[in-house]
Amino acid sequence: MYFKNKFVFFLLILLFYSCDGQKSKIKKCSIDEAMNTVNALPEVKKQSKYVDSLSSDKKHLSFMIDTLNIKKQSYYRVKTGYDGPAHWETYTIFYVDKNNCSKVLVDDVVSGEIIPVEKWRTLNKKTTKMSSENTTATKDITFSDLFDEGSNIKFTPADLNKKEPEIQAFKSKLSNFELSKPRAEDFSIDDLSLLINNETFSNNERFINSAWLEYFINKYSFKQNVIDKLMNTALDQEDFSAVKILGKHYIFSQKQIDQAKTKKNYKDALHGKLDTEEYYDPAFSKIDDILTFITNSHSKNYIQDEDGYTNVRKDKMATSAVLQKVNSGEHINVVDNSGDWYLVKTKEGKEGYVYRTRIQSI
Repeated sequence: MYFKNKFVFFLLILLFYSCDGQKSKIKKCSIDEAMNTVNALPEVKKQSKYVDSLSSDKKHLSFMIDTLNIKKQSYYRVKTGYDGPAHWETYTIFYVDKNNCSKVLVDDVVSGEIIPVEKWRTLNKKTTKMSSENTTATKDITFSDLFDEGSNIKFTPADLNKKEPEIQAFKSKLSNFELSKPRAEDFSIDDLSLLINNETFSNNERFINSAWLEYFINKYSFKQNVIDKLMNTALDQEDFSAVKILGKHYIFSQKQIDQAKTKKNYKDALHGKLDTEEYYDPAFSKIDDILTFITNSHSKNYIQDEDGYTNVRKDKMATSAVLQKVNSGEHINVVDNSGDWYLVKTKEGKEGYVYRTRIQSI
């Protein structure tokens, strides 16, 4: 009996160390292996062929990779996209488990959720099927087919998986449109301006949930001049939601604060009555909220330069005389934000020009 128990004990010890040894042999997923995993996905191969077709120079699909935790599990985040001469455009964001290269998740832009690649493919197949059943050809889908001057769209991108016929029809058209308009350069400013609401004016009968403006701003890397024009429209039409969304990519100026104050005075002078000539209804005005927001944002403008300081110049050119140096992290009063060179005023009272990329806001 003694020998039997001793033998059983020996087998248990052997099994323990054997299992422990197997655990220690589990191979971690390296960055190169994660990249290879993503590169091997059929969806990524298709993206690569598309990028190659953009130019006779045969540009290749680009990748950006970093790490993050999802539900306390460590992943590589691999962004696929096109690194063009003027912007980076993200196509799809994948997540590869650091402990298991075969476990891949995807950032689903429609639902806003991070889901397994298998589920993502299933959802895409459903969307593709719906698109093929749509009577309008992909090449005929335009931005005005999604949003026009009479649109009343209260649902958001997060609602696209709902079963309502109106939403499903929109989802199908959106999918077709994005297949035909994959780059920021394919949009016109007139199209994007349709996403700015105009509720302060009583003759307006359209509404588009501002989440759609945020959707396109986040999906496509628009040039700063496009953001500037959209902001001017949002301020003019008093779309406070749009101002806040665009404000994440924008530097406000004292000139715009003064303009907002003038508009607030105009609104206050109406004493709640409709301006029948302009159809301006002070009951729906958002100018007070906008004035507070842009004033607060303006107060947070500061210099950010990798050299540790930036030059305030006499004129709008890099060869112009330097009036003063301003250290990175120091607040700067932006007087006018027109063009690429912003007119600024230092705390010492000197006025000059700073290139726009040297100014940021908290």
